[in-house]
Amino acid sequence: MLKRGSIISVDITYRCNLNCRHCYFKKQKHRKELGDDEWIRVIKKYRENGTLFAIILGGEPLLRKELVLKINEIMPIWLVTNGTLPIPRKINGKIFISIDGTREVHDYIRGKGTYDKIVKNVEGLSEFIVTTVINTVNWKTIPEMVDEWINRGAKAFFISLHTPPPYELALIGEERKACIEMLRRLTKEYGEDVMWFTDAMLDSMLKADLSSFCGCRELVISLDPIGNVKIPCEMAGQDCRLCGLHIAHLLTCILKGDRKTINLGLKILR
Repeated sequence: MLKRGSIISVDITYRCNLNCRHCYFKKQKHRKELGDDEWIRVIKKYRENGTLFAIILGGEPLLRKELVLKINEIMPIWLVTNGTLPIPRKINGKIFISIDGTREVHDYIRGKGTYDKIVKNVEGLSEFIVTTVINTVNWKTIPEMVDEWINRGAKAFFISLHTPPPYELALIGEERKACIEMLRRLTKEYGEDVMWFTDAMLDSMLKADLSSFCGCRELVISLDPIGNVKIPCEMAGQDCRLCGLHIAHLLTCILKGDRKTINLGLKILR
């Protein structure tokens, strides 16, 4: 039975080696972070209270690689990294690599040369998942990106739509509809186990508005770099009326009882 705190998302550092154009986190202006021992005490407390796994975020979490590994000794993790630093070869959980389009578009969003660093760092990685934020700049490149990264060994895709601000990057109206239909076609082509979408999730992302009810708010506790709970979720400060966060729509559809999404959740949340 999922309950609030079954999942935690943890910003273990405010620091990052990139300056991405769409980043919500840098707008939150964190400037301090807990030390390793302090974080370990926090993580142990959540584990004792029934947390199943922790989503490890930043900043760039691999700037604190040793802390990541210590947390992983306590509970399974979802490690979300920009992929430009050496990646642990094996963890108890899942590794998510941020890739935001084809090489040219990705480098425009995240910085010149970042794409090739990722390609080098994933070599020999036994299993990884591509995580992507779709916006007005990159959405038309997604089919090509999916095809390329399947060939590079990606197991699955964890795709969100940009949640504003900035609003100029958010897909709205007919452009959002076209993007959702593209994702629906890709899901039919590659399967739900690869694209991690159901029709109910895509319908929810098209509607976008999770301001009145959100699975993340109900189930996930998000912690900032000094261990404080972020309100309403890890995206604190973004516009819930245009939410594109994948896990928010996944958990919302699960709580609303959509059977296909529940089955998908059982596969990817374990």
